[in-house]
Amino acid sequence: MPKRSTKLSTDDAIRDVALRFASEIAEIVRGSVAHEVTSQVRRVLDGVGRGARVGSLRLPAHAGPGDKRIGKTPVAVRCPAPGCRREGIRAKRNFCDEHAASIPEAEQKRLRLQQRAARGAGKSRRGR
Repeated sequence: MPKRSTKLSTDDAIRDVALRFASEIAEIVRGSVAHEVTSQVRRVLDGVGRGARVGSLRLPAHAGPGDKRIGKTPVAVRCPAPGCRREGIRAKRNFCDEHAASIPEAEQKRLRLQQRAARGAGKSRRGR
């Protein structure tokens, strides 16, 4: 019968080791989850700026993950086509939809260079 008591103590020892192991694993997982949640919340809060309200947080309407423009307002530009008063689209070299499609690429490049030169000249005048 003494062997039976040894077996129970071995079972108890194995159970204690297993419980300690499970407890340590659970603590590591909790810490990892807490760290992940903290980093995600920090990432969202770093992006808080002017714009739309989401709950009690104020987030930019155009902001997405990794958006570097957070807190900056877009600069309005005019279409560089002569006589056009419409707002230009940055993705279309500042031309409006109509002129981006109708003006040949070589002419667009020339007009953009003129627009940049005029903008550069305006900056130097303001600096004086």
